[in-house]
Formats: sequence, structure tokens, C-alpha cells
Amino acid sequence: MSSIRKTIAVLPGDGIGPEVTRAAVHLLQDCAAAHGHTFEFRELPFGGSAIDAFGTLSQSIAVMTKMVRDMTPDVVAMADAAGAGYSTATDLADWLVRTLKLPFRDAHHVTGRIVAEAAAAGVTLDKLPIKAMQAVEPRITKAVYGVLSVGNSVKSRKVYGGTAPQNVRAQAKRWLKLLKKRP
Repeated sequence: MSSIRKTIAVLPGDGIGPEVTRAAVHLLQDCAAAHGHTFEFRELPFGGSAIDAFGTLSQSIAVMTKMVRDMTPDVVAMADAAGAGYSTATDLADWLVRTLKLPFRDAHHVTGRIVAEAAAAGVTLDKLPIKAMQAVEPRITKAVYGVLSVGNSVKSRKVYGGTAPQNVRAQAKRWLKLLKKRP
């Protein structure tokens, strides 16, 4: 007699359903083992608890939609927050690799030292004096400032899914068109 291996979907049920389902699974496991078979059980998210969760999600989306629709963004505060935390450090490392031909591991190390200098000076990377950067890596030129602003960083992300303004506009247009088709 050959062994049987099966995957069985389990719907946990509601009310008295969960304990009945557990007993049925236990019975099937015992029967399978007695005959040398293997059953794998996969619990699927159906039933009242799944409907409750979906209802909560739907309500959350509705509230968030109204909140976003009614909010007024503080553009200055958003720009300040985007520049905090040295968010353009990766752009600096990429520039060091591209322009100075540093291996990335070295560019990463140089970037870390420059970020430490900026933090000690209490400034963002695009406000750190060129002399401070050159103290870490003498070949850095003023051209580096072209990649250190948040605006330029955002614009440079032209890959699919990137943050370049033309990408964002294209996705916004696509989604607005799809959402208009919804009932």
C-alpha cells in the first residue's frame, strides 16, 4: 500500500465551529497516521473573524481617506523633515563611486565620516562646507552639492517605482483613472 500525502484546507468556523474543526482535524490526523498517510492542514482566513477584520480594514480606509482629503500639508515642515537624518547620504556614496571611482565599501566609509562631520557641526550634508568634506576625501569637488539636496535626490530616482516627479505624476494619473472606474 502506497503512502498518501495531501494538503487539506481548514475553515475554522464561527461560534461552536472552531472546536468542532479542531476535533475533526485531530480525527483525520489519527486516521492518516494509522494508515501511513500524511495530511498537511492549512487554515484559511474565512468565517466571521475574517469578515470582522475586513470590516475593520474597510472602516480604517474610509477614515484615512476622509482625513487625507481634509488635511492641509505643511510643505515647509515636510521639506525640513525630509532633509533631517542625513537622508541624502546614499546619494553621496553613489556620487563617490560614480565620480571618484571609489569602491563602494570605501565610499560607504567616507560617507560615514562625512555624515559624522555634518552631525558634529549640526548641519545637513548640503550645508557642510566643502573643506570639511575634503578633509575626509581630498578629491571631492563642489559638484557634490548637485546630489546632496533632498530635491535633487528625489528627482534622481527615475527607476520604476522611484520618487522622481515624473514617476509620481504618472502613477497618480494611472491610479486616479483606475479609481474613477470603480462604482
